[in-house]
Amino acid sequence: MALPNGTGGYQVGPGADEAQFAPQKAPVAYTGTTVTLAASDLANGLVTSTNASAVGFTLPTAALMDAECPSAGNNTALEFVIVNLGSASGAVTLNGGTGFTVVGLATVAISTSGRYRARKVADGTWVAYRV
Repeated sequence: MALPNGTGGYQVGPGADEAQFAPQKAPVAYTGTTVTLAASDLANGLVTSTNASAVGFTLPTAALMDAECPSAGNNTALEFVIVNLGSASGAVTLNGGTGFTVVGLATVAISTSGRYRARKVADGTWVAYRV
């Protein structure tokens, strides 16, 4: 059955010249502290750091990611971004959590951002790839 092309029809997705929007909550913001990220921080997709020196962000455990993302199957992924808004010297370094490893550049310099794809490999095993 063809979709109607007049009034009262339904559009599937944006038009060819329209912007695509996705839901985005306010960023999770950390200020001048070394933290262990919550699984919900990664699911949010956007994390900021405003620090005056180098800090470390440790990924949550794979078990916490499994609990936060119960519908995630093996070989599925989500993306998250870390934005370093620091005002002095020092990078944000992303560290692995239990069952959660980092592949690629793990540091995010001041005034830059790092985009990562968190992939579920198996129950209790996640990998964050820098993309």
